[in-house]
Amino acid sequence: MWWFRSQLFWRTLIGFAILSLLPLAGLLLTLNSQLETQAEENFCTEVRKTTAAIQRDVDSAGGESALAHWRNAIAGRPVEFWLVDIDGRDLSHSDVPVPQRPAVRSILLSAFQFGHEQRWIEEYETHRPLYFVAVRCHDGADGVRILLARGTPSPELTRERFASQISTRAAVFTWLASILCVGVICAGLVYPLRAMTRNLEVDTEELQRRDMLLRISDRHDELGHVAQSLSILEAERKQQFDHLKLADLQSRTTVDLLSAILEAMVEGVIAVDESERILFINTAARKLLSVGSVI
Repeated sequence: MWWFRSQLFWRTLIGFAILSLLPLAGLLLTLNSQLETQAEENFCTEVRKTTAAIQRDVDSAGGESALAHWRNAIAGRPVEFWLVDIDGRDLSHSDVPVPQRPAVRSILLSAFQFGHEQRWIEEYETHRPLYFVAVRCHDGADGVRILLARGTPSPELTRERFASQISTRAAVFTWLASILCVGVICAGLVYPLRAMTRNLEVDTEELQRRDMLLRISDRHDELGHVAQSLSILEAERKQQFDHLKLADLQSRTTVDLLSAILEAMVEGVIAVDESERILFINTAARKLLSVGSVI
């Protein structure tokens, strides 16, 4: 679990997760919006087609028989219909009362004037959107007849809603799988870096460190370039260390020589006058200092 403590691992993984989550969220929002729009269009088309079919049967086959047939045909579907007059009175004797809202009256008036009308109306109690379609039928014995249909969408049962849920789950699972793959890749990248860090410590043998750098430098990627750079730095460091050892050896030799000279001088000097002139020096000191004659 060494990668669990790696800052580079977590920074890379969290950065990828955040950067990939933003476009994924935008994609899901756009996709869900398009699917909802498509579901709404399909629902409206279905209600309009059903209303047009009922209107044709009412005009051709008669009122009561056609209405009874269609009530049995669309039982269980989210569509209800009534045959009403211009004032909204029920002419089909339906068990469900006709909506009497002002917005519905406006739809009936528009259908009476222009032949058809469709509109979304929000329900008072539940705030659900309801889709109303009104089509003017042929006049009957009771006067003006208008076919009013009401559709109640149920997004949970539509194919688009199911497709949206499937696509969302697939996108989330794909995102998690991509994070897992990036985590594996990051662990593979962090491992040689950790190996280089561990082998570059002071207590690691030089041969082991050199072999590790040579193995990693064979990679044709950024880690290989880093290992090559570290190999060059290691060679330069070794060269500088050798130079320092040589300089230290030379300085030690110089110090020893100066110490010997000083000791010989101390042993050879007998007296020094006021002008700091050596008055007498022994033979060994004269030879060491290359002094030919003394006072």
